Amino acid sequence: MTQPLNRGVNLLVDFLASPPLRKFSWANLSFLSLLFVGGLYQWCKFLNWGKGPLNFHDWADITGPRLTFLQDAMVKGIVPLHTANTEALGGITTRFMSIPDVFLSPQIILLRYLDLDTFIIFQLGLMYTLGFLGLLQLRKKFKLSTLAFSIIFLLYNFNGHILAHFSVGHFTWGGYFLFIWFALLIFDLLEGKSSWHWVTNFALLLLAILLQGSYHQFVWCILFMLFLAIFSIKNMYAIIKAVTFSILISMVRLLPPFILLGKFNNQFIAGYRDILSIINCLTHLLIPRSPIALEDVSPGISTWESTLYVGIIGAAFLFYFGIWRAKANSDAGYSYKVLLLPALCLTFLSLERIFQTFRELFPLPLLTGERISSRMISLAFVFILVLATIEFQNWLNQSQASKISIIIPGILILLGANDLWQNYVLWSFGRASGEFPVQGFTAAQWYVANDWSDTQYLSLIVLGLAISILCLAFLIYKVWKEKLYQSKKGD
Repeated sequence: MTQPLNRGVNLLVDFLASPPLRKFSWANLSFLSLLFVGGLYQWCKFLNWGKGPLNFHDWADITGPRLTFLQDAMVKGIVPLHTANTEALGGITTRFMSIPDVFLSPQIILLRYLDLDTFIIFQLGLMYTLGFLGLLQLRKKFKLSTLAFSIIFLLYNFNGHILAHFSVGHFTWGGYFLFIWFALLIFDLLEGKSSWHWVTNFALLLLAILLQGSYHQFVWCILFMLFLAIFSIKNMYAIIKAVTFSILISMVRLLPPFILLGKFNNQFIAGYRDILSIINCLTHLLIPRSPIALEDVSPGISTWESTLYVGIIGAAFLFYFGIWRAKANSDAGYSYKVLLLPALCLTFLSLERIFQTFRELFPLPLLTGERISSRMISLAFVFILVLATIEFQNWLNQSQASKISIIIPGILILLGANDLWQNYVLWSFGRASGEFPVQGFTAAQWYVANDWSDTQYLSLIVLGLAISILCLAFLIYKVWKEKLYQSKKGD
């Protein structure tokens, strides 16, 4: 009796802690399928299956009107150039494409057939799925165990930052889910895979992020690369190429906003006050719209702009495995710890006084468009989380998957998941919508009113599109030429 029991326990330990093994292929497939479906279900439930209400905060002020406008354009089969209303465009323009963070991804065509509620759920599901596929790629690359993958799945998809932003109507935060693909490309770069194929993939990824309306996330990725160039000199040339072509291929979206330079409200609002405020926002539950009780957080910052909640257990995991162990790893073959430096640079930029100073020293659109610096920490969070997961798997491998090394992390994961659940409930639509005054918006006011005499605006769109197409053609040519050279070399 004891022997079969021990054998069963050993199998369970192997399944939970060991890198993916062929003998567990069906078990792994079943587990990953359940994890994916369960996460998708929870996200749909979080947004009340798209049923709203879309009558509060940015759902009513920005997202609802903009999507209604896009739907009108798709139904009529015309290009969404000018709106009949300026309120959801900052009150400064009717030129829709001149706003850098509007949603203009190809899937807007589905608004012709779907109502807004269904489209919101579709877009969320699409971004979540792409993020999950990225996590699977990370699992394959670093041979992550069931335990390690479960941790990164929970913290990546259900941390306070992404939950809170979607809760209050930041629909364009979908680009966050693509950060995992950004991280994977950075790993490739550090491994010496800096070919034109890599540059093309990098540029296309950042374009995809920008088209989701995730302009801020696009900027943070550029900043991360600039910091990485400082700390990884040998990759500086590849980084410069990647950043340059990412900007050029995105000109279709970046050029039209130049028409409004000087008209945007770029007054800085707030950021984290100090490192302690970041720790507090990682470990304290913050209620939607309530005054922030933490004295060390800037009074100008809202709870949805500051929360990064993962709970005490999640925060300890990040600090121990993602910073301490990643930094202390002395293995000569371990080159990834250099990523801590640009991640920490973004963390420091999320601090109010540091970013204000940086902004004044370098008053570039890349920086002046960031009015709330606390948001930047989300990309740093992802990199530290990825490094923590890799280090955790290394620790499991070194511990040889003893029963104690599995039982303790397993219990901690369950406790940490409970913490995430409490925050999930706080920020879910059903709870959060009651924290804000009902606003609503009149859908009939949001329709296409294109002005074809607006030649300055139209010229910038056409010029931006031409630059993007030419850049893409150039990259395709370079990739083709590179492959041709490699095939000849192989012969």
